[in-house]
Amino acid sequence: MIQKSITTPTMYDAATIFSHLETDHLPTPCYVVDVAKLEDNLKLIQTIQNACNVHFLLALKSFSFYALAPLLRRYLAGTAASGLWEARLGKEKFGGQTHVFCTAFSKTDLIETLPYADHLIFNSPSQLKSMIPHVNEYKKNGGIVSVGLRINPHYSEVRHTAYDPCQPYSRLGTGAELLSNDILDVIEGVHFHNHCEHSFDNFQRSLKHIEKNFSSLIERMKWINFGGGHFITKPGYDVDSFIACLLDFKKRYDLDIYFEPGGGIVLNSGAILTEILDIHHNERRIGITDISAVCHIPEIAEMPYSPKILNACNESNDNLLYRLGGPSCLSTDTIGDYYFNTELTVGQRLTILDMAHYTHVRFNTFNGIKLPSLAISNYKNNTAELIRVFSYEDYCSRLS
Repeated sequence: MIQKSITTPTMYDAATIFSHLETDHLPTPCYVVDVAKLEDNLKLIQTIQNACNVHFLLALKSFSFYALAPLLRRYLAGTAASGLWEARLGKEKFGGQTHVFCTAFSKTDLIETLPYADHLIFNSPSQLKSMIPHVNEYKKNGGIVSVGLRINPHYSEVRHTAYDPCQPYSRLGTGAELLSNDILDVIEGVHFHNHCEHSFDNFQRSLKHIEKNFSSLIERMKWINFGGGHFITKPGYDVDSFIACLLDFKKRYDLDIYFEPGGGIVLNSGAILTEILDIHHNERRIGITDISAVCHIPEIAEMPYSPKILNACNESNDNLLYRLGGPSCLSTDTIGDYYFNTELTVGQRLTILDMAHYTHVRFNTFNGIKLPSLAISNYKNNTAELIRVFSYEDYCSRLS
């Protein structure tokens, strides 16, 4: 019998954390991850794991900041990788289990991936059939790996098409109509992924659909992976109901359960520090920053959305509107439109919030724009330490 309310850590928002941090000694642009906030998130995840004996993995595609691996491995079961290099990074830097899903493996990459993989998840029956001889050879020589298949449930509540793996004609996952006994006899687990920054209500509806359409499949498996997109650390997420739902599910199915969030693990733990390089006018005030949306925060254009900025305020007749953008040559290098209660000035610093997931992993150097430096902070003792500054050589070495 689960308690009516689960005791969870205090969850501070990003604005509260980064408004009190002393970061003036750090260069700009700079990517900062707060280790104390990250641990607050991890403690909540640990509460869920302990309450219902499920396992959480870090999705490396979202967050691969391995300087924090010693902290992450204390709370998580391991990592979820999307291919060979992520699998190697997960095994070598983070430890624990490494679960690998790839939309399509080449023979060479598959053979190289096997020693790093604890779970190996194929995207289609055709890939599984063509690659299973290499997996069997690996096992014959003493290798241990559990094989699974990604299922497309043809159901999701993802609002943005670019992030919906279940949209029509999706290349991601296998429909129920393609599952034959010769496939089911080979796999030990199934992987579902149909969430993106979702609440418990979304998960509950999704789980009902999955059980209705795939219960006979799940009954044959040793494990199930519900993928990522679960915003379990977002303020207001119904953790108690999530735990109760999982405990109820486990009564019906005797199997290991995995989740592999990225954003849900690091939510509100990161920020990007930037400086105003220029202010000019073109029908409105325009601020040019040393952070580039297209180079450093590509999700801004893909979603699209405008991230929160510390000390920006709501629209008001008394407030000043600025369009903020980066230094690249692309007209689309725009962070967003923001109101401030005082004029911005050249040299002024701004803090862009909630910049942990899908930022650092996607940095690029288009136009020769330098990469942001990397730093680790701790809001509980008001410290911030610079750990990496990228150089011209880091840019040049990738080009030839």
